[in-house]
Amino acid sequence: MYQSTYDIASKNINALTLLFQIASKQTDWCTLTAPGNVFNFPGGEVPRPEITVMGNYQYSSYRCPRCGRVLYKTIFPEGNDPFLIFNDQTGDGISPARIFTCPDCFTFYATPKGYHLTDGQVITANCPQTQEGLDLYNMWFEIFNTIGDLNARRME
Repeated sequence: MYQSTYDIASKNINALTLLFQIASKQTDWCTLTAPGNVFNFPGGEVPRPEITVMGNYQYSSYRCPRCGRVLYKTIFPEGNDPFLIFNDQTGDGISPARIFTCPDCFTFYATPKGYHLTDGQVITANCPQTQEGLDLYNMWFEIFNTIGDLNARRME
């Protein structure tokens, strides 16, 4: 009988790390080319959605540029930012301080630390509107929900 000598504990691989690796391989994070003002609500008022909190996400003051609905955000505590690669050839990516999501479009939006969605420095990942896309969206949602915190405060 084969007995593995690979010590998963010494590699600091846990379920969340494994989920992040799987989701990263299946996701194409890319730069959003739309102007930052596509996230603003006309008139500056955000209609309060029926659901204001989903796990560690809360509704934000931005709208989804794809469907116009309210985006939800989660904030990562200092030092707990994920690294999202948006260029596989160069390894370029960002470590966002917060992530925004649209559960209706299966889309995520991220900005570099110190930037807002309206500053135009946005990368996005859009999961297809299929069962596989929903599964991928749920993986990312769970990852960000686990490391995000509704009470986190950033020093930026």
